[in-house]
Amino acid sequence: MVRGMTYRLYMLLHLTGVVVFLGGFLAALFLAITASRIGNRSIRAYAFTVINYNDKWFTPLAVLLIVGGGFGASSAAGLPVVGTGWILWSLGLFILSGLIFVLRALPLQREIESLLGGIESAEDVDWSDYDGLVSTWKMWAIAAFLLVTTAFVLMVLKPALPAAGNAARLTQTSSSTQQHPLRLGSVPTITRS
Repeated sequence: MVRGMTYRLYMLLHLTGVVVFLGGFLAALFLAITASRIGNRSIRAYAFTVINYNDKWFTPLAVLLIVGGGFGASSAAGLPVVGTGWILWSLGLFILSGLIFVLRALPLQREIESLLGGIESAEDVDWSDYDGLVSTWKMWAIAAFLLVTTAFVLMVLKPALPAAGNAARLTQTSSSTQQHPLRLGSVPTITRS
């Protein structure tokens, strides 16, 4: 029972991180797109201030919960990270998404906030610069979001994907019903094939 409870606690942390992370990502996209359509400099500046605040305080916490909870749940369930295809591929997509966001989208959103934040009147803003920065930011942010959403789908559906090392095979040991071994309430066992 302790092993099962440990798994559930790690999954709770992992899923809490996923909710905060994807919610923040969706909110940022919504704020940026909505603020750009409104056309008011103050609203646009405020939107990117909020987005950057989210990425300073909530996103790192969400990433820690996702990674810590995910690795903990994997360990508690006896699932090797690199030997389980859907975990390995999801982790790779999560890392790629993070790299795109940190190296491309994050610097752009800080630049957008700076462009708008230090200017007193809307006439002083070079709106063509703003439009170009926001357009590029949206492209990178959406790319990162699609990658992390694909990782989310893989984690939920758990398809059979290639993995490194020996393939691990999940088996149902407790009953003859054909429920998925990673349903909440059960902890899988691993046999090597």
